[in-house]
Amino acid sequence: MTRTYLEVEIKLASPMILGSGKSFGTFSETLPFLPGAALRGAVADILLAQSSHAEHSGRVQPDCAFCQIFDGVSEPVFENFYPSSTAQPTWPLPLTAHTCKAHPGFPNPDKPAIERHGGYDILMRQYWFEQAFENGWQMPFVRQPRCPQCGAEMQPLSGFFGEGALKYYRIQPTIKRMTRTAINRQRMVAQDKLLYTLEVLDAEVKEPIRLNSTVAVEAHQSAQLMQVLGQVRRLGMAKSRGLGAVTVTAKPRTRPLLPPVSDRLTQFNAAMKQETALLEKLNAFSPLKPGDLYFTVDLLADALLADQGIPVPYLPAEQLQISAPVALVRWWARSQIAGGWFAAARLPRRTALATALGSVFLYRVNGMALAELGAQLEHLEARGIGTERARGFGQIAICMPFHTEVV
Repeated sequence: MTRTYLEVEIKLASPMILGSGKSFGTFSETLPFLPGAALRGAVADILLAQSSHAEHSGRVQPDCAFCQIFDGVSEPVFENFYPSSTAQPTWPLPLTAHTCKAHPGFPNPDKPAIERHGGYDILMRQYWFEQAFENGWQMPFVRQPRCPQCGAEMQPLSGFFGEGALKYYRIQPTIKRMTRTAINRQRMVAQDKLLYTLEVLDAEVKEPIRLNSTVAVEAHQSAQLMQVLGQVRRLGMAKSRGLGAVTVTAKPRTRPLLPPVSDRLTQFNAAMKQETALLEKLNAFSPLKPGDLYFTVDLLADALLADQGIPVPYLPAEQLQISAPVALVRWWARSQIAGGWFAAARLPRRTALATALGSVFLYRVNGMALAELGAQLEHLEARGIGTERARGFGQIAICMPFHTEVV
């Protein structure tokens, strides 16, 4: 079967609350993005209402709209939807991204008066410093990340980023808090001394918030899925209270979102060689062994990973299915609890340990041609990692250009 990709854009017509699973008393937080599973559940709701079979035996029914899309064999993959001020794609910043503590953030051409010193990636520099320290190589410095413009300390840079006039820009959706009072169900009036507060993505801003992403679908399902996506009217929580009104548009994707994997792999290894040039000059040998190639796996969504059935926060090298010896040499990751709502069953899903989006894993492979490695990594990127990939988990990118363009 042939897979095609749909570019899906969601525009907010009212504030939206996206459950993060975190609540403190009467205060509930929202996620700053829309999980792919939320749109998947909305599509499933519409298809179930259109299906002539409220219950079926698990077999594909010819006249069952739900079965035609969610056939259990080649289900669509709904990736996460990240905020954007344009129609261009955005991605989560990797955990290796840092910025100047005194003047944080990427420069903004619309606000030139605000001084920002940009974002920087510490992956290569930190890895090779640690290698030099562990192996006793000569080093001309003690690593202390400083802003190259003003010398101030650096701090982690989080959120989402896209490409713009000055290469990169940071996206932070406007989040506001709404306080409401609970209703006494017997008297149908406001309940005394019972207020609650919700965090929501604000739709009442100068530029409407867009949430952009991709849905991978079999070619014979794409027309039907595009039609159903256009019928989605509300997303998120508290829809009965007027929240989550949206307009969803979908069209076939005409160009890839990132350069080819082989190009990214070549650029990454060239940057690694440049990073080790000084160590090579000081120690009279190259830290890069003959035949070594490096690559990263960047999480664009939370991933449910396991090693021999036990949940782990890292991606074991043997699960990459690369036909050469691969070693996981360094990783930057954090864990969190993932849950969700099972729309068809009207029940909450079982919670699980997930590796958070933005996590980065660095691997080394030896004795493999770059073209062959690139082809296998391209297949890995299209497939994703971990379980529950149809719900948007485990989406990855190989050697994100951010690691080599902002060092």
